[in-house]
Amino acid sequence: MIRPLRHWHGQVFRMLGYVLPLAFAFGIAYRKPFPTMDKLPASMSRAADPVMACDWQRSGLFEKSPVQVWFLRGETDHNLFKLRLSVANDFLIQPDLMVYWVSGNPIIKSSDPLPKQSLLLGGFDSGDLTLPKAAMDTNGLLVLYSLADNQIVDVSKPVLFRNQDL
Repeated sequence: MIRPLRHWHGQVFRMLGYVLPLAFAFGIAYRKPFPTMDKLPASMSRAADPVMACDWQRSGLFEKSPVQVWFLRGETDHNLFKLRLSVANDFLIQPDLMVYWVSGNPIIKSSDPLPKQSLLLGGFDSGDLTLPKAAMDTNGLLVLYSLADNQIVDVSKPVLFRNQDL
């Protein structure tokens, strides 16, 4: 009973030895070409970053963290305002550090929850952060908030971004 099964299995594997390489070669030869396109659709292409001019740069806005803050204004679009934040390479940044804008001058401690009126600007290391129009009209605070630790890391001194010369 075992001998006929061994004979049959031997024939099947010999046949597979011929058929599988032929099937593989046939599949490679007749596969569909990869789709190509000359230009990405507008929804997928990243627009060129606007040219930004630095209005001011400060390194003492945060008391606990040695963060440098640049206030940038669009050279062609004068209604475009951005922030650029950076620290020295050897400084340990909290995990998942987010930057928030809080209008007014509320007193915020590290143990407090994030204020309800805070606006998310973006991640600390995500490049230039676009400021909302509300940030241009009133004094406010920048808040560094760690999502991983669920706590406020640092709060800036009150700052007014509006440039009086504009």
